[in-house]
Amino acid sequence: MKSLRSAFGEAIGLFIDDGSLAGGVAAWVLMIWLLREILVGAGWWSAGLLFLGLAALLLENVIRTGRQSAK
Repeated sequence: MKSLRSAFGEAIGLFIDDGSLAGGVAAWVLMIWLLREILVGAGWWSAGLLFLGLAALLLENVIRTGRQSAK
């Protein structure tokens, strides 16, 4: 049972390396979706806002991971 749990954890780790990044992406996508539902005509700028937010999340994650590995 322990080896099965370990194998499952490794398989999940292939797709989700950092839980905070995955949670941040899910929260950001949800927020943009809600903005599009609330604000009428939020078509073209919501795509740019989605891109900028996801890029910022990725950049923050890369910087944090780099600092952790340098220690």
